[in-house]
Formats: sequence, structure tokens, C-alpha cells
Amino acid sequence: MLVRGEPGMGRSALLEDTAARATDVRALRTAGLEAESALAFAALHRLLRPALDRTVAVPAPQQRALRVAFGEEEGDRIDPFLVALGTLSLLTELAENRPVLCLVDDLQWLDAASRDALLFVARRLLGSARHTRAAARRPRAGGGAVPG
Repeated sequence: MLVRGEPGMGRSALLEDTAARATDVRALRTAGLEAESALAFAALHRLLRPALDRTVAVPAPQQRALRVAFGEEEGDRIDPFLVALGTLSLLTELAENRPVLCLVDDLQWLDAASRDALLFVARRLLGSARHTRAAARRPRAGGGAVPG
């Protein structure tokens, strides 16, 4: 679900309320930060950081891609597809015990790599026990649209 609207309309408060009421799920949260919008995988790292200890259940190439993307291991190339697959595998692993809710605030400020990985995951998890909620400002006239 994507909530769009003008600044100050309550999108962040809605996500806060959703997190507070989400007692029967594992809630993971991140937010786009304008200052980090040029840093690849910054928002994805914030989202997955509480669950990174579970990457041992993710296939080895995907584990390595996540570790390289998050600066935990050296590598000459980050494969965005493997990072997205690793994210999908990790969220799937987490959902084996209870549903997972990903809350993403200020989507318009997400770095492109995190946004692309999360959109990949959202498309593959449509209708499953993993849920994503996001909030973004309504694009300004003449400004770029939030991809959806």
C-alpha cells in the first residue's frame, strides 16, 4: 500500500500508528533521508539491520551480495539483482515464524538502489504473508513522480 499526500497531512503518523498496532507481526522500518538519497542501499540497510543475523539462512551468493552492499565485506562489484533476491530471501525466512510488515516513510527520498530492491520484493510478495506500507509526498507540479 502506498500513501501519497502533501507535507504535513499525516503520512508518517499513519505509519507510526500502523507500527504501534502491528503486535502480531515483525515490523521492519526505514525512511528515505534526503541527505542519504545518493548513498546506494542506505535505506535498505536501515530496514534490514535488525534482521541481519538471520542472513545465515539466505543462499550464499545472496548473503555475499547483501554483505558487500552493506559494507560488511569487500567486493569489486555489487549485483543489484542478488541484493534484491537476498532481501526477498531474508524477508521470506523471517515470515516463516510470523508475518513481516515493512514500513517505508518518505519514499521520495529513498536511494535508487534501495527503492529498486524494495519494489522488486514488493512485486514478488504481492498477496503473501509479508506486507509493505510506504508513504511519499505527492509530486510537485513539474517534479519527478514517485515510481510505483
